[in-house]
Amino acid sequence: MYQLILTIQCVSIIVLFVECWVVFKNWKNILHGYLLLSCVATLVNSMGYLLELTAQTEDAYFTALRLSYIGRVWTPFALLLFVMELIRVRVPRPLKAVLALFSVSTYVAVLTTKYTGLYYQTKTSFSRVGEFRVFHHANGVWHHVYT
Repeated sequence: MYQLILTIQCVSIIVLFVECWVVFKNWKNILHGYLLLSCVATLVNSMGYLLELTAQTEDAYFTALRLSYIGRVWTPFALLLFVMELIRVRVPRPLKAVLALFSVSTYVAVLTTKYTGLYYQTKTSFSRVGEFRVFHHANGVWHHVYT
């Protein structure tokens, strides 16, 4: 089962990389820009998940978690802007700035988890269940805001 999940994750990363390349080569307008941002964010998120699956230590897992959150916080932002552009609904610049600031704030909360407990409370642990790695945590205040 573990090997199957790793294989699926690797295949999805390759497919996302090809998708990013195709979108980049055919870039014509802002719609393609938002689609590219969404694809890149999803690619980074998937690479982080793959590293989480293969992490051997808590530090390696937490580093992979930070990498996956680089993509995880930008995917909803990029997809919202892509869909709004696709259906030709204008999103005001101040709203885009607020949404981007929210994504940046969320990522800062993730980065400072070991010190502040804003995203995950500071009492965390790492274990293995069979071949899978498990990061045990309690959600912090910002996690509840984000989700």
